Amino acid sequence: MGDVNANDVVAFLVEVVAFVSLGVLGWQLGSSGPLLHQWIGLVAVLVVAVALWALFVSPQSVFDVPVLEIVLRIVIFSAGAVAVRIITNLGWGIAFGVIAAVNTALVYFGPFAQ
Repeated sequence: MGDVNANDVVAFLVEVVAFVSLGVLGWQLGSSGPLLHQWIGLVAVLVVAVALWALFVSPQSVFDVPVLEIVLRIVIFSAGAVAVRIITNLGWGIAFGVIAAVNTALVYFGPFAQ
C-alpha cells in the first residue's frame, strides 16, 4: 500500500457518505412496514457497495475497466448527492456533490493523481 494523502482520506469519507445516504434513503422510501425499510436500505447499500464499487471502482477491484470506473464513480456519487439532498436539504446536497466532484477529479488529475 502506497502513501495515503489528504485526497485519499476525503475519497474514503465521500464513499462512506454516499453509501450511508443511499441506505438511509432506501430506509425512508420503504413505507410498508419496518421490515421493508430494512431490506430496501440494505439492498441499496449492498448493490452499490458490493456489486458495483468492490468489483469495479475500489483500489483492489476485481475488474480493471478504467472507463467504467469513472462512470460508476460519477453515477454513485451523483446518486449519493441526490440522496443527501432528499434526506437533508439542497445546500447539503450541493455541498456533497461539489466535494465528490472535486475529489474525483483530483483522483485522476493534479497532484494527487494515482
